[in-house]
Amino acid sequence: MVRKFPEANQLQFHNLEGHTMRHPFAMCDLDDYEVRVDVCATLTPPATPPMARWRNLALVFDVHPRVKDDPMTKSSEVHERNFWRLSWIAHNTMLAQGKLYVFIVGIYGRQARLYRIDRSGGICSPLFNYASQPHILHDFLWRFVHPKFDGCVVLGDDPAVKQGSHADRVRVQELVKQQDPEYTYTAENKKAIRRVTATRNDGTKATYLVYKLLYTESYLFGRATTVWEAFALDSDDKATGTRVVIKEAWRHTSSPSEVRFYDAMREAAEANESGAISLAGIVRLECCSDLGGREAEEPSPGASRPGYRTMRSTFGREVHERDFTRMVFATVGTKLEDFKCTYDMVRACRDAVEGDDIRSCCARTHNIDHVHRSPTSLPVWCHPSGHQPRQCHDGKKSRRDHQRLYT
Repeated sequence: MVRKFPEANQLQFHNLEGHTMRHPFAMCDLDDYEVRVDVCATLTPPATPPMARWRNLALVFDVHPRVKDDPMTKSSEVHERNFWRLSWIAHNTMLAQGKLYVFIVGIYGRQARLYRIDRSGGICSPLFNYASQPHILHDFLWRFVHPKFDGCVVLGDDPAVKQGSHADRVRVQELVKQQDPEYTYTAENKKAIRRVTATRNDGTKATYLVYKLLYTESYLFGRATTVWEAFALDSDDKATGTRVVIKEAWRHTSSPSEVRFYDAMREAAEANESGAISLAGIVRLECCSDLGGREAEEPSPGASRPGYRTMRSTFGREVHERDFTRMVFATVGTKLEDFKCTYDMVRACRDAVEGDDIRSCCARTHNIDHVHRSPTSLPVWCHPSGHQPRQCHDGKKSRRDHQRLYT
């Protein structure tokens, strides 16, 4: 099937014989996300062995022996379970590799389907006989390993994310000793290491070496908020001595962009001569890339795009689309459960409430709607020195889309 592909694009197929693969991160390691994988394909040798890990799989084949196992044809307990398998495979692959969307090949006897799943929904091809119509699968595999975007290895990759190499892992161990000595580097931590590129407000590029997962959500569809901690690198690929927090989320297009809250607060503070509005309790936003909104504004109808905006899906009159946003914060904190002083924790929580009051005032002034006021949407950040508490607002609308509280 791929013998005549260029050597650099030749997929390697593996029979894992029903190997059980759990959630890619122990933070969300629930039995619900445990999947038995039979056949998979890889493209490059794994940077972090062993091979049978979500971070190393380019494509998964969900194999079933009978045509009637196809979850798209019937509604029963068996078909429901097969349908959920697809969602678990998609979720685990997207989180482990930082993908924007994934493809899965469903095999049902001599029939097959192609699935494309993102954070808004999924779409599948009609059934086809891969034995008598091998060109369908061949054409798909060719396009899959020949993405049209620089920086992508296969379709679905985020061109701004690169999986960490062996050299990156060695470097992280050195930087942790220098800049984050209280952090324990373990085999689990290696899964988080990756390079992320973000665009600053002045248009320049900034590179970060991610080394720690702070928070992630266990849902496939939704905001899928994920928070990382990273080391900042300069243009010569040297560490600047600065740590940052990177937040990634898929915002519903009907909700205002989170960056509008920060812009509103900054404008209100600049316009207020009396000093009644201060940004002293607000986390410092270094840069924000509304990649989904930027992709939607590009005047290229019908052209291929990386996938920072999900595929359009409609249920009745309601349209579901999500935009991917990556935000970099220059303020780094510690988890609430790791706080060592009750007095400082209470002060931080107080400043978070005051910071949210400032945010609410600015939102009303600039007519930015916000209806969710759960305390879980108020991550608190404390300066490493123990002073100057910070507050970061998530701008969510759903209680389900909560974010962890940090100080």
